[in-house]
Amino acid sequence: MKTSLKILEKYNLVKTQARLDILDIFTEKSAALSEGEIEDSLCGSCDRATIYRTLNLFTLKGILHEIANGSTIRKYTLKKKPERHLHFECNLCGEIVCLTGISLPDYRLPEGFTEQEAHFLIKGICKACYEA
Repeated sequence: MKTSLKILEKYNLVKTQARLDILDIFTEKSAALSEGEIEDSLCGSCDRATIYRTLNLFTLKGILHEIANGSTIRKYTLKKKPERHLHFECNLCGEIVCLTGISLPDYRLPEGFTEQEAHFLIKGICKACYEA
């Protein structure tokens, strides 16, 4: 059974072609993707509104997570374990990847503060651009 189909079944979501196609893109790519990049990959088989709604649904369900990189363009990737991990954004090609093998420092917020989300982003030059 395809990974995309397994994901939809795991989260009890209706299996539509658009959802399967969008998940296929995420399972094939390791870098975070924007709405526009997903739309380009789908070659017109899915309209922008469907892509937008699907990304929102997948994010709400915990299938995808949105990476905050300080720009107005949202990028998404399949949710990784551990949930709290670093992201790396290349200053040359703009690719964003999850770095799950690096330990994050433990921190405690002051009394009265409650964490709702945390973003860990390192910017630099990726290996592919460095070697080019």
